[in-house]
Amino acid sequence: MKSVSSFSTGLLIAFFSIACLFGKRGPGPEVAPVHFEGTVYTVTAEPDKMGVVEAFDEASKKKLWEKKIYSISISPGRETDVQWVFINSMQLKGNALLISNERGEWFALDLTTKAVKRLSKGDL
Repeated sequence: MKSVSSFSTGLLIAFFSIACLFGKRGPGPEVAPVHFEGTVYTVTAEPDKMGVVEAFDEASKKKLWEKKIYSISISPGRETDVQWVFINSMQLKGNALLISNERGEWFALDLTTKAVKRLSKGDL
């Protein structure tokens, strides 16, 4: 029984070592949706929707629009997934969504005009 346990432990260590070696990251963070005036604002941890906020009608669940908040340049020759930068928080402030990402960058999305402004620490 001890040899099976040792084998299993060794197998797990090998698996995680290989995953780290090749730079595989887990999924992006889960971010709670924001509800405001009948609209639900969401983000997803999918690479093709990285840096995107989506707006849905709260009653019908119909997608109203989506807005790219920021873009990431992927460098060739480096593992792609370790370069991903996901939105990790979103909160309502007045008529704007304050959005932060895994790099610690902050943005404001005006919910009326859909204009995006990059914020500095002094703006927070």
